[in-house]
Amino acid sequence: MEAKLKLFVLVGPPSIGKTCWVDDHQPDAFLVSRDDCVDAVRQPLGLRYSDMFSPQNLSRFRKDIDSLFRENVRYALESERDIVVDMTNMGVKARRRALGIIRGREAEFEKVAVIFDHRGKEKLVWESVQHRAVRLNDKFVPYGILQDMFQRFEVPTVAEGFDRIITADTTKAIGA
Repeated sequence: MEAKLKLFVLVGPPSIGKTCWVDDHQPDAFLVSRDDCVDAVRQPLGLRYSDMFSPQNLSRFRKDIDSLFRENVRYALESERDIVVDMTNMGVKARRRALGIIRGREAEFEKVAVIFDHRGKEKLVWESVQHRAVRLNDKFVPYGILQDMFQRFEVPTVAEGFDRIITADTTKAIGA
C-alpha cells in the first residue's frame, strides 16, 4: 500500500517558530501560507506587510489575496506532495478551513495538527514578535491583536478531523 500524503496544519501565534519548524521538519512539503499571498500582492506596490492590514487596504486587496491563496491551494493539491498550512489557525473554525483545502481527497491524506503551545510563554512570544518587527522593519503585530489570538486559542482535537496531534518544540524561536 502506498504511503499517504500528509497535511500539516500549524497552530500557534506569530513568531513562535512555525516557519522555522517547516524549514527543519518539512522542507520538501508544499507550503500554503496566506502571508506569502499578502507579500505577492504588496511587494510590487511598494507596501509593507503591516500596511496591508489598514481597513482601507484590507478591503482593497482582500480579493487579490484570496484569489492567490485559492490558486496556491490548487497548486498544492496538484503537486502530489505533503502540504503544510502555515497560518496561525488558533481556533476550530480556522482549522476547519485549513482542513477544507483537501475536501474530496481526505482519504489520501494523514491530517496532522502541529501545536506551537504559547500558554505560559505569552511574554516570550510578544518579545519575539517585537524582535521580528525590528529585524524586518515590518510585520509588527499590535499587542492587542496578539492578546486576542491568545484568548481565542482552542486546543486542537481529533474530533476536528485530525489523525494525529503533535506538539512542536518552540525553544529555537522563543527560547522556551
